[in-house]
Amino acid sequence: MRYFSFIPVLLCCALPAACAETLIEAEVNPVAGDLKIVEDVAASGGKAVSMPRDWNPLLKAKLPAGDAFSLWIRYRGGAVQLKGTPGGAQKELKWLWDKPQTFEWKSFGRFNRAALGEEILVIRGGDGGSGPLVDALWITTDENAQPPTMNQVANQVLPADAAVALGVLEAPPGTLVEAEKEAPVANVVEDKAASGGKAVRRGGDWQPVTQIAVPPGDAFKIWVRHKGGPFALKTQADGKTQDNWQWKKPNTFQWTQAGVYSRESLGDKLIIIRNNDAQNQLTIDAVVFSPDKIRTLPPFEPDAKLAPLKINASVDWNKNIGKISALHWGTNDYEILDPKNAADAQFQQLLKEQDFALIRIHNGGFSDAWTNAQTRAWDVEKIKAGFDSSTGYGDAKIILNIAHWPKWLSEDAVLSPQKEDEFAALTAQLVRIMRDDVKRRIDYWELTNEFDNTYEKAGKLDDLWRLFNKLAAAVKKEDANAKIGGPAFTWPKPQWIEGFLKNCGQNIDFLTWHNYASGDIYDANETVLDKANVIAGMARGAVEAARKYAPNRNIETFLTEMNVKWVWEPMERRHGNNVGACFMAATVKNVALTGTTGITHWHVKGGAYGMIGGDNALRAPAYLYRWGTRYLTGNIAQSQTDNEKLLELLPIQRADGSRALLLINKAPHTVIIPDLVNLFPLSTNALFIQRIDAETTKHPTSGPAQIAIKNGEFPLPGYSLTLVTTAKKIEQ
Repeated sequence: MRYFSFIPVLLCCALPAACAETLIEAEVNPVAGDLKIVEDVAASGGKAVSMPRDWNPLLKAKLPAGDAFSLWIRYRGGAVQLKGTPGGAQKELKWLWDKPQTFEWKSFGRFNRAALGEEILVIRGGDGGSGPLVDALWITTDENAQPPTMNQVANQVLPADAAVALGVLEAPPGTLVEAEKEAPVANVVEDKAASGGKAVRRGGDWQPVTQIAVPPGDAFKIWVRHKGGPFALKTQADGKTQDNWQWKKPNTFQWTQAGVYSRESLGDKLIIIRNNDAQNQLTIDAVVFSPDKIRTLPPFEPDAKLAPLKINASVDWNKNIGKISALHWGTNDYEILDPKNAADAQFQQLLKEQDFALIRIHNGGFSDAWTNAQTRAWDVEKIKAGFDSSTGYGDAKIILNIAHWPKWLSEDAVLSPQKEDEFAALTAQLVRIMRDDVKRRIDYWELTNEFDNTYEKAGKLDDLWRLFNKLAAAVKKEDANAKIGGPAFTWPKPQWIEGFLKNCGQNIDFLTWHNYASGDIYDANETVLDKANVIAGMARGAVEAARKYAPNRNIETFLTEMNVKWVWEPMERRHGNNVGACFMAATVKNVALTGTTGITHWHVKGGAYGMIGGDNALRAPAYLYRWGTRYLTGNIAQSQTDNEKLLELLPIQRADGSRALLLINKAPHTVIIPDLVNLFPLSTNALFIQRIDAETTKHPTSGPAQIAIKNGEFPLPGYSLTLVTTAKKIEQ
């Protein structure tokens, strides 16, 4: 076995003062303030910089000698801006609106010294969220020069054979082990894209692909370079083996951060297994053990050390304070975009059993998935096949989101006015296809998705409103009865909503936006659970704005994406556990009380966000949503507890005369209510009780537990949902 230890170092120009090229590593030239130096596998030196606040500097640099310069920035993520300091005053020079998913060199252009001043700055845009990561800045006096290739960490102290083995491999700092060094010869395959020309692959479902000895150290961040997938790291906890799945399936080799693990949980060997996905067969190239420290993820189990707390609760069944409908228990789906995925009979059966009344079809690559670049038209047969296979939709109402124009039309972040008409014509064509060829009713045409930040940063919100109106007119021309809305705001920023309603309000039937609770998997459960009320407050603002700025129209309102975490990686386990289910229940309740028409959870199936896992396993939120569509629709009765921060009630007076009560225990400990039976006065029907809690997360196939009815004090476990109903039958 051979280990290669990586030492991140500064990359800089080694030429004298008159040198034509200067390369500046962002992390060694930090600005003051909240700048963060972060580890990143693909950054030169293994590090890059981020800034948590919008419009703040990421990097400053002194200009070298010369009269004119070409400037290049290597970054990924959000937008960045170049500022000069002519005469000592900052001046905006150029925005880069692209948001590359991987580190890329992008040119700011060429400027003379008078325009740049003696110092330049790179500024973070107003993206919200995590923003861009900046790796390096390159300054050259040669207008024809291209930036350097940064395929590996430069100036590393490496053995000669290690350098040869790495080739063009970008690797994070730490101990790198080639997968084939530890694998049986039968599993080693030749692959030109792998470092050293070799990688590891294995037939046989659920089998170990490689086993690698863990180097010295107490804790590691594990990086795996692979293609295909998914894969799982096997770990030990409390004497039990756990499979920690990573659901990416890249077509080419990529690094995936698989989490931080203690040596105790890893044991002497890191074991990586594959699943049963033969179509995306897992191939592993290398693994890096990056020294780290263990950060504790928020627990999904209650704290046994905390004493139970008695909280009084009451329900006034004679006073209704709002309504909740099946439209509030909706979801998003993108399996339909690929007929092969949609044809999964087990998934369609689960979807049918969920019995959603509202499904939003959305994916950022929607238009590319359903169009043909050669014909510049929709692929009618593929669309028909997707709908034909999606038998689990049943009679659900559909929100069809036209998320983006196809890449064959434009790869620009802002669509040029010259191409808007073609995009509008393409949208109208889809309306015609759905009506005449697919013959599936689309209840809501949602136009665009999260364009707000991009257009605002470009100073072109008016262009966005114009584009939206063109799309709306095209849809209406094709189908005068179509319901049109959008624009699926990233979040319901009041200024965006006001501008949209003032410019587009007369052309819409519904308004849509998104909202999430957190961007960090380590945010405390209490922080996430408290965000339910924040999200509801924003929803109330959107509903009130629709009434204010379009008073002559009965505009429906939809929160079309909602979940815990707004970024995909690292994976947020609360998306599939009982804590996340408590957050979703509180959010649905409180948003429904604002008068919002409907909510679609993000999203129905997938390893990262799905209420149904990528392996078709039901998770805790799936059981909540089954309750929602079956029992938690009707008039919301007045309720109260002594501590709404810890315990909320959702009492429902159903249309058939039965009652249902959802008790949402957000506390990390048991809560005791004095008498559950007394919350259902004068009821002549028996009470049926089920519960979602930590046990549901640990044993999801068992479903919610059946709870015995008893008089007197009734305990509610920490982080739990308890459903009580007088309905004749309660189902899984």
